[in-house]
Amino acid sequence: MKRQLFILILTLSSLYSQNYTVEDSLLYKLNAEKDPLAKVEIYESLIGETYLNAPDKAYNYSKELINISTDVKHKMGIGVGYSWMGFLEDLKGNMEVSLDFYFKACDVFIEIDSLSDLGACYNNIATVYANTGQNDLAMQYYWKSIEINIKSNNLLIVAATFNNIGRIYYKQARIKEAMELFYKGLNISQANHFDRIASSSYYNIAIVYLDHKHYKIALENYYKALEIEYKNEDKYGMAYSLRAIGNVFEKMDNNQEALKFYTKSEQILREIENTQGLGLLFVDAGFIHFKNKNLKLALTNYLEGLKYLEEVDDKQGISEATFRIGQCYYQTNELNNALVNLERSYQLSLELGFPKTIRNSAELLYQLYEKKGYKNKAFDTYKNYSIMKDSLENDESRKLVQQQRLEFEFEKAKMIEDQKEIERQKALAAKVARRNTLQNSLIFLAILLSFAIIFSFGFLKISPRFGQILIFGSLLIFFEFLLVLTDPYLDRLTNGVPIYKLLANSVLAFSIFPLHAWMEKQLKNKVNKLP
Repeated sequence: MKRQLFILILTLSSLYSQNYTVEDSLLYKLNAEKDPLAKVEIYESLIGETYLNAPDKAYNYSKELINISTDVKHKMGIGVGYSWMGFLEDLKGNMEVSLDFYFKACDVFIEIDSLSDLGACYNNIATVYANTGQNDLAMQYYWKSIEINIKSNNLLIVAATFNNIGRIYYKQARIKEAMELFYKGLNISQANHFDRIASSSYYNIAIVYLDHKHYKIALENYYKALEIEYKNEDKYGMAYSLRAIGNVFEKMDNNQEALKFYTKSEQILREIENTQGLGLLFVDAGFIHFKNKNLKLALTNYLEGLKYLEEVDDKQGISEATFRIGQCYYQTNELNNALVNLERSYQLSLELGFPKTIRNSAELLYQLYEKKGYKNKAFDTYKNYSIMKDSLENDESRKLVQQQRLEFEFEKAKMIEDQKEIERQKALAAKVARRNTLQNSLIFLAILLSFAIIFSFGFLKISPRFGQILIFGSLLIFFEFLLVLTDPYLDRLTNGVPIYKLLANSVLAFSIFPLHAWMEKQLKNKVNKLP
C-alpha cells in the first residue's frame, strides 16, 4: 500500500518543529498554569511538538487535551484532540479506530460550525478510505474537503487533497490527470512553504516515474522528499521514503543498496511503532532474497511481514504476502502449504479487485490445481488469469504511450528550466558588470580628487616629507586600481600563467614611475614658491 498524505487540522505555529527544549518549556508552563483554557492551548502545542518523533507522547497529550477540554466544555479542544488521535491511530495502521476518532471530530466541528477544520477532517477520512481500497468513499470525502477549503481559501488542505485525489487517479491509470494534480499540489506547497505536503508531492511524482521505469527521475524526486522530511524530522515520511528508494534500487537490480535502505527504514518504523509499514517492508526484503534464490530467508521475511499485516488487517498487504509465501512453498514443492496461501491471496485479490495480484495468484494457483488434478478449479482459475492478463497487457500498452509522453514532457520542462537558468545567469552578469562599472568610476573619481588635494598644497605651507607621503599614497592607490581594472584582460592575454602576469604587472608599475617623479618635482616647486 502506497503512502497517502494526511493533513492535521491544527493551526500551530510550531507544526513542523520537533525540539525537545521547546517541549520541556511547554511542560514547565503547563505545570505552572492554573487557567484550564490556557492549558488547552499548551496541550495543543505539545502535540504539535511531539507527533513526528514521539507519537506515543503525542497520543497521551491528545487524551489529556480531550479530558481537560471536556471538563471546561471547550468544544474546539475536544474536536482537535479527536483529530490528533485519529491521525496517530492511522500512523499505527489502526484504520477502523482512526475513522472512529475522525468521525467524532467531524461531529464536533459541525456542531461549532468550524468549516476549515471540518474540511481538513474530511480529507483525513478520505485518505483512510483510499488506503483501504474504498476509492468511491475516498473520492466522496475528498471532493467535500475541496469544496469547503476552496471557499475558505485554506490552501494547505487544498494542496494536500490535490495530492490525494491524484493518487486515486494514478491507481485508475489516469496518469496525465494524476500528474497535473501532483504538480498543482507541489506548486501551491512551494509558494506557501507547506513543506510536508511538498514532500508528499515529490513522493507521488516519483511513484509515477518509477512505474514507467524512469528510475533516475524517480530517485531524484524521492531524495527531494527525503531531504524535506529530514529537515522537518518527519520520521513517518522518512521511513516511507527510505523504503521507496530501496524499491527503486531493487527494480534496478541493485539489491545490496536496496537492503541498506530497507534497514534504515526498518529502524525508524520500529521506533515509531508503525506496524503496517514494517509488514510491507519485510515483504519487500523477502522478495530480494527470493530473487537471490535464498528461499529460506525469503520465507522468513514473508511470514514476519504477514504477521504485522494481519495485526492491522491490511487486506492488500496480506494478499501480496500470502502470494509470496505460496510462491516460496511452490518452489520447494510443499504443495499443501502453497495451496492454502495462494487460495487466500486469490480470494482477497478478487475481493479487492486488484488485477495484478489476481493475475499473479491465479497463474500459480491454476498450475497448482492441475498438479493436484483439480481440473474444474484449474479451468475457472485459468479463465480469470487470462482476463486479468489481457487487461494488464492493455494497461502496459497504455503505460508505454504514457511513458513516452512523460519522457517528452520531462525533457521539455528541463529545456525550459535550462533556458531560465541561462537568462538568470545573463541577468546576474549584467548586474555585476553595472556594479563594477559604478565602483570603478567612483574609485577613479576618488583618485582624481586625491591628486587635486595634493596639488592644492601648492597654496599651503607643508613639509616636503609630508608631501612625499601624500604623493606616494595616492600613486599606490592608483596602481592598485589599475591592477583591478586590467586583471581580467591580463588573465585572457596570459592564460593565467603566474610569471606572465608578474611581468605584465611589473611593466605597469614601472610605467607610472615617471608620473611619480613629475608629481614630486611639481610639488617641490610649489612648496619652494611659498613665502
